[in-house]
Amino acid sequence: MPLHEHPAATDAARELIAARGGRVTRTRVAVIQALQRSAHPLSHDELGAALDGAGIAHDRVTLYRALDWLVEQGIAQRIAGGERAWRFEIRRDGDHRHAHFHCERCGQIVCLEDVPAAAPALPEAVPAPAPDAPAPQDLPAPAPQDGAPAPQDLPAPAPQDALPAAPAPQDAPARQDPSAPAPQIISIGNSTEDPAATVVDAALAAGVPRLVQESVAMIYRDGGTDWIDEDSPVDHYPISAGNHAAEASAQRFGQSGGEATVLRFGLFYGPGAAHSEQIMRLARRHIAFEAGRPGAYASSIHLEDAASAVVAALRCSTGIYNVVDDQPVTKTQDRRAMAAAVDTRAWVVGPGRLARVFGDRSTSLTRSLRVSNRRLRAAADWAPRYPSVREGYRSMADVVL
Repeated sequence: MPLHEHPAATDAARELIAARGGRVTRTRVAVIQALQRSAHPLSHDELGAALDGAGIAHDRVTLYRALDWLVEQGIAQRIAGGERAWRFEIRRDGDHRHAHFHCERCGQIVCLEDVPAAAPALPEAVPAPAPDAPAPQDLPAPAPQDGAPAPQDLPAPAPQDALPAAPAPQDAPARQDPSAPAPQIISIGNSTEDPAATVVDAALAAGVPRLVQESVAMIYRDGGTDWIDEDSPVDHYPISAGNHAAEASAQRFGQSGGEATVLRFGLFYGPGAAHSEQIMRLARRHIAFEAGRPGAYASSIHLEDAASAVVAALRCSTGIYNVVDDQPVTKTQDRRAMAAAVDTRAWVVGPGRLARVFGDRSTSLTRSLRVSNRRLRAAADWAPRYPSVREGYRSMADVVL
């Protein structure tokens, strides 16, 4: 029977978490249920498979954080497996510790509930050296072997000017192994001084065949409710100057014979994206962030999906690709998804339309960007793990809060 079809066990897991002052999340509840139902300790991968089978969305970081919290609270305990990987089991009898049987053939670990774990026998302490023992530097040097020259009889090293001259540098270093995979460069830079130009110059000098350049989807013009693709017009407002310069450098790399892939990312969010973590913590205090008109669209991308898109882009041909989730949401839908993820309601919403006093040409947060990722999905067979912020925010809350 799937995990979510055990209402009594689900309620018990929720009460166990709440009793320790923790936040009741689907991941924590599901992990407790999986450990309780298992006859043997489970590895991280086995727990992940159990959650996948129950249809519970999660990522590796969320699962690691949930397990760490359960161990810290004494709900679960970890044991070392023979393959140097941690396995986890529920703590059923308080501080009771028992032995485990590890099968070296199949790798399974079985609990031996009736066999108490014996305390390890530690070796006796190494005695301290006697007060009159000679220090290491006072020990006599070993006698030389028969026929071996004494240290003072060894020939002196050749002077520096006798060393052979270093070979002259070549214009482009040749690869040592022609069968080795060609190096590839991922350029990250969007300041107004365009550090990407330096990367492109170095890549061309080294004979690097491919470059992946980061850019942002916020350079597109306000599209209202229309879908925006890679051929849609872009805008040249002050803070986008660095992005345009970086894309121009990537284009120069392509014109010089290399393969240049430009990735225009949506708004980053997720564990590690500081601004989204701050917005989530504000949401817990009933303060919601919403910039611009309520019906304007925002296109976002979870950091985990952004990373997988970079890897997938290595399979793409030269060109520009949008890296956003499948389902852009309006500004109002975004803040409601954030509130739902933290189980609160917004009492204060801002700055709203007030943000427009700064002008759409000085900030990209107020414009409507309903950006499509179809080109990348088709070219790289890529799909985001989180179709929209609705799923991504819920997963993020399990880690951040």
